[in-house]
Amino acid sequence: MVRNHYNIKFLKGYGHSISVKNSKIILKDNHDPFSQPITEEWFVKNMPYDRIILQGKGYVSTEGLAILSENNKTVILLDTSGNPITTCHGIRDSYTATKYRMAQYDTFRDKVKTDYLTQQIIKAKLDSQIKFLKFTNRPDVREGIIKLSRPGLSEAVSSRIYFENYAKLIDERFQFSKRNSIQIQKVLGVSNQDMSEILTEMGREKGRNEEYDEGLKLFNFAIDYSPKNPSAHNLKGYALLDLLKEQQAITAFNQALKIDPSFVNATFGLADANYYLGDIKIANQLYKSGLEKQPNDLWGLAGYGISSIELGDPTGMGYIDKSLEIDDTFDVGIRDKLWGFQVLEEYEQYISYYNTLDEKYTEDPVFINNAGYSLQNLERYEEAKTLYKKALGIDPSDAYSRANLKDTENLIYQKNAQQLQANIELVFELTNQGLENDENGETSDAKKNFEQALNILELQIAPLITEPKAKEELNEKINEIKAILYEYEKDSIKIPTSSKGGGCLIATATYGSELAPQVQQLREIRDNSLLTTTSGIQFMNTFNDVYYSFSPVIADYERENPIFKEMVKIAITPMVSSLSILNYVDMDSESEVLGYGISLIILNGLMYVGIPIAGIVVIRKIF
Repeated sequence: MVRNHYNIKFLKGYGHSISVKNSKIILKDNHDPFSQPITEEWFVKNMPYDRIILQGKGYVSTEGLAILSENNKTVILLDTSGNPITTCHGIRDSYTATKYRMAQYDTFRDKVKTDYLTQQIIKAKLDSQIKFLKFTNRPDVREGIIKLSRPGLSEAVSSRIYFENYAKLIDERFQFSKRNSIQIQKVLGVSNQDMSEILTEMGREKGRNEEYDEGLKLFNFAIDYSPKNPSAHNLKGYALLDLLKEQQAITAFNQALKIDPSFVNATFGLADANYYLGDIKIANQLYKSGLEKQPNDLWGLAGYGISSIELGDPTGMGYIDKSLEIDDTFDVGIRDKLWGFQVLEEYEQYISYYNTLDEKYTEDPVFINNAGYSLQNLERYEEAKTLYKKALGIDPSDAYSRANLKDTENLIYQKNAQQLQANIELVFELTNQGLENDENGETSDAKKNFEQALNILELQIAPLITEPKAKEELNEKINEIKAILYEYEKDSIKIPTSSKGGGCLIATATYGSELAPQVQQLREIRDNSLLTTTSGIQFMNTFNDVYYSFSPVIADYERENPIFKEMVKIAITPMVSSLSILNYVDMDSESEVLGYGISLIILNGLMYVGIPIAGIVVIRKIF
């Protein structure tokens, strides 16, 4: 017998049956009680049917069911109306079937395998969705196809995108996009007002998670259910504020106040919206109105305080302080207080308060910039520069910090330029005065003015000069004044016993200036130790006769030859170091001066003569 198209045998009527005889399956079909039944006999292996359907009143032997099941033949039972009752098929207890079943269990115990299967299922689902949307050939779903084609989409996100685009295929009058909310309401059995409050709370939770767009949608749904829900309008206003839609927020807050004029939170929200739009006076009045009803509201106190300050009333700081007395961690109060100091130009107070705050504020580029601006206005430019660099270290793309840093560097340059100009003018004045003193024979005053000018040039002007040509001109000026001072030194070869003038030409040339520590040390030993006794004065007069007979020549050669200058420095440094001993002893008598003087002469003789001779003797013995 040839198999029918569906490999199905249909038995129905009265008296139909499935039985077994001589190892054959007997199929009896009897459509009505007035006709003879139609019978078929098959060895089960040769049976052309995969499924046998029975409808009506008949008989099935358990032996026949067993043989059919063992050979993967399915028996389906229908009632007289054609509704399925049950399906009979074999239990897979063969070795192969058992292994197959165990493999299934192993798969679903292995997380890696289940994750893989899940990904494959989601991928297949996603591919099917994309294929269907492409098949519609609708321009309004192209964007959805692009979104669904992005890698890494979760099942929840892809399902939402697919539904949004699938809904576009349904006529809007059927409101297909809102079917779920309508069904939820019916299932829960709640009123429109209750549903509105539920959606409002859901939107509030979205706001806490900073999901303002999603929250706004829920508030709009809540208003759809109950247009008279003031909380939904109020929270919608705050969501719009967070989305920087101040004008729309004003409409929402006004609607909330229209429904409930005593709604203080909406009053403060309306004040915030006007404040952000720059209507400070209106905002201030609204904050004040809200505080009359809730005098300890933190946001109201801070808002009224900062708006009062911006309107020129410094007493507003007291309201901000009151909010921080209630809650010293109140973020809006802290921020408004910092801003208030800026508006009032109380820069010292800003820095003092800023330094008491934690890292949430001291590591925030906005407040770091404001601290830098305060220091800048206090002319503490280097500190301001450090803060601007810190802000850029946190956020290198911060254009505000970069602009402030540039401004501060310009201010530092201008300040240095002004200071440089003042010092140059002072040097010019001192040198002119020195020349005038020299013409009048006032040598001591002239020398003092030139020394002061040299000191300003070397210590205050030179560090600020970076341009090569300017540095060269400066060095020429320094050398010029040094030459003048050198002439004064040459004119003071003899030191009178009645004065403490003169200087050491070789030491001055070696160490570069009369202000060098080594030269100052020699001058102090001469003036404070040697010239206080008769023997010391006699020694200095004799020493000067000899010293000034050759020192000018050596000093001149030092200035002309830097290498020679370094050689002299190496040579005289041990002597200068040994003379420093006299700064730590008392020489109040002639005997002490002679004793220490002779001791130092012997010490220097050993260093400069004895040690070299001893070295030569040792070397000659070796070689």
